[in-house]
This record gives sequence, structure tokens and C-alpha cells, in this order.
Amino acid sequence: MTQTPITVTYSLEEIFSRIERKIDKLDERFTQQIDKLDEKIDKLDDKFTQQIDKLDEKIDKLDQKLTQQIDKLDQKLTDKIDKLTVEVATCTTNLSNLDKRVEKLEGTQKNQIWTLITLLGGSLIAVGFRAFFMDNNP
Repeated sequence: MTQTPITVTYSLEEIFSRIERKIDKLDERFTQQIDKLDEKIDKLDDKFTQQIDKLDEKIDKLDQKLTQQIDKLDQKLTDKIDKLTVEVATCTTNLSNLDKRVEKLEGTQKNQIWTLITLLGGSLIAVGFRAFFMDNNP
């Protein structure tokens, strides 16, 4: 068994040219895949940007509603505080008037007690006088 030498019928230029065509095809396919991927990424980026914009709008609307509600509650609270302030002032005035009336009553009660003591004392003196002097005359 002897081996015969193999002869190559292709030229080196043809081989390189084939390799170059295959590399070009691979490069073209790779470039197409990259372009497709770029398109998908751009679409996703657009969708993501739209979603973020929608969320920003919703957040702005919620912030506006919340601000309005806070303003309404603040106004109600201010009104109630003002009303309570007026009521407290009215109560203070009424207490002051009641204090004056109690002072008058206390003065009146003192006078009434002294009057009662005087009347009782006078009655006792009169009864005693009558009992002492009248009983002795039959």
C-alpha cells in the first residue's frame, strides 16, 4: 500500500476568495441581526418612554388632587379653629358675667343673713319682753 500524493486543484486565490465570501455572508447576517436587535431595543425604549410619560402624568394628577384635598382640609380646619376661637371668647365673656352675678349674689346673701339675724334677734327680744312683762300681769 503505497500512498500517492494528493494534488490540489484549487488555487490559493480561490480558497481565499471563498473564505472571504463566507466571512462577508457571516458579517452580513451578523449585521442584519444587530439591526433587528437595534430596532427591537428602539421599540422597547419608545414603549418604556411612553409608559414613563403616562406614569408621570398620573403622578402629576394625583399630586394635584392631593394638594386640592389638603387645601380643602386646611380651610375646613382653619374655619373650625376660628369658630372655636369665637366660642371660647363667648364662653370667657359669659364666665365673666357669671362672676359678676355671683359677686352680687354673695353681697345680697350677706345682707339677707344680717337682715334675718336682726329680725330673729328683734323677734326674740319682743317675745322675751312680752313673756317677761306680760306674764306677770294676770
